[in-house]
Amino acid sequence: MKSLLFSKAGLILLALVSCIAIGFAQYWGRSYRFDLTDNHLFTLSHGSEKIIESIDQPIEFTLFFSNQQTKTIPELRNYAQRVRDLLKEYALRSNGKLKFIEVDPEPFSEAEDQASEAGLKGVPLSEDSDPIYFGLMGTNDQGKREIIAFFSPERESFLEYDISQMIYRLTHVHLNKIGLMTSLPMSGGFDVMQQTPTAEWMLLTQIKKLYEVQELPLETKKMSSDIETLLLVHPKELSASALYALDQFVLRGGRLLVFIDPWAESDQDPHAGPRSSNELTPLFKQWGIRWSSNQVVGDLQHALLVNVQSSPQPVYHLALLGLTADSFQKNHVAMDQLEKVNLASAGMIQPIAGATTIFTPLMQSSTQSMLIPKSRLAGLKDVGSLLNDFKPTGKRYTLMADIAGAAKSAFIAPMLDNDGTALPYLAHSKQPIHVMVIADTDLLTDRMWVQVRDFFGQSVASPFANNSDLVTNFLDYISGSSDLIKIRSRDHYERPFDRVNALQVRAEQAFKQQEHVLRMHLDETERQLASLKKVNNPEEDIQLTPQQQQALAKFQKQKLKIRKELRDVRHGLDQDIRHLGLWLKVINILAVPLILTLVACVFLWRKRKRVK
Repeated sequence: MKSLLFSKAGLILLALVSCIAIGFAQYWGRSYRFDLTDNHLFTLSHGSEKIIESIDQPIEFTLFFSNQQTKTIPELRNYAQRVRDLLKEYALRSNGKLKFIEVDPEPFSEAEDQASEAGLKGVPLSEDSDPIYFGLMGTNDQGKREIIAFFSPERESFLEYDISQMIYRLTHVHLNKIGLMTSLPMSGGFDVMQQTPTAEWMLLTQIKKLYEVQELPLETKKMSSDIETLLLVHPKELSASALYALDQFVLRGGRLLVFIDPWAESDQDPHAGPRSSNELTPLFKQWGIRWSSNQVVGDLQHALLVNVQSSPQPVYHLALLGLTADSFQKNHVAMDQLEKVNLASAGMIQPIAGATTIFTPLMQSSTQSMLIPKSRLAGLKDVGSLLNDFKPTGKRYTLMADIAGAAKSAFIAPMLDNDGTALPYLAHSKQPIHVMVIADTDLLTDRMWVQVRDFFGQSVASPFANNSDLVTNFLDYISGSSDLIKIRSRDHYERPFDRVNALQVRAEQAFKQQEHVLRMHLDETERQLASLKKVNNPEEDIQLTPQQQQALAKFQKQKLKIRKELRDVRHGLDQDIRHLGLWLKVINILAVPLILTLVACVFLWRKRKRVK
């Protein structure tokens, strides 16, 4: 047996077996993979797998990455490797439906021209350097193109979502249709106060670039089956049949994005001022939420400065808010990449105890907030007077929320149509409902987020807040497939050295304690030295006695000793970390080979024992 193993025929047989094993691993065993990373970074979510299964035409992904120009940026190269591996996983799961290629767009090359023409973003490292590219272009057989302009490491948690969303858009060629129901003049109208026509709101103009928008009357009795997403803004004076249509729309799986407002400044009553929208209370109850139509949220931390006639200096308007990232739900994909959102006289939303739905706050006020009766805003001329009665409650009030889960109908029986026949009726939701509620409509108006200027007959929009991005994010999120919504955000690829960090914290604490004691001794020593050297007349030389000279020498020696101890403590700060690094090197360099050698020796010993 031993002679056969080490003979020429045995070696040839061993080589053949090795080639067959490598071939099996390369071609037949590629789908057998193990993801040992924490949080399974390279394992696709169930939603992504469903989206891949729905691909009905070939898709080609082209990753543009400036490989040569990023050799000095290891962080970006590490992230690029993660993107590359994840794209390969998509291609592998698609069974040939998705093709993945990578291109290095070197400066002045055709690949760079292709990346630029596709709309990818080139980022220069310095003023004199060529731009680097790190983006993705996806195309389908019908010529439709989708891009990710630049893979920002800051959006790493949503990497899988962005790629799956691109696949979803490439497999759904036509624009998604959304319905719009509103009592506000979003499409333009006539300003009674100014006696002038008004233009279409810029936000609606932006939405129409991304979706096919179908405007619906407020008295709609039945939603069209081809509308899966509805944008409902400031519902007012709704009939029972319209409420029934909304109720059944949500229960059958329609997705609803609703804007309500306790004090809608774009809906002015000539006598009573801005009006509220409180028509959805019966539906809200079934969806597990309630809101206050008589109060607005005042927030001192996020209050905006406004100019008023009564004060030469700008004053803070407690009901006019500029919310920043610290107010957003950071783990929600719809809130990503937002920096500032402006609101005016927004309301408060809260969940009902015992509700069957899940309430997720998306935007909240700071703890420097309180609820202000909206009657305080009526005829308000001195906005600074709101500060007189301001007493923060320490609570954070929810201004926007995502609601999902099982729900019941607000109607106990089907409603009859005009001809007496019963309209379609569901007593319970067919699937988990999905409703997003925003307690402010003023954020949609141009004045809250954009300046529109006329430039040679063209309207040029200059946004100063992310209000439009917020709404398009919401529509993009809520109108996506249920599989797309299920995709979870991932933790960051780069993992911290938890044990090293813990050692650093422990060493730093020990150092600080010892340093504090030594510093006290050093300060006392230096103070005694200074008292010995002190003279009443600086122009005269001091004559120290032998005892004083001996004490001075003693204190100076003690000072040098303490300073040396401080250096030793600081030098030993990372000693534990160095020891840990040494042990890791020993394990990697010596321990693993020794274990393998030991296993081989045991195997050989048992084999020889069987031969004997």
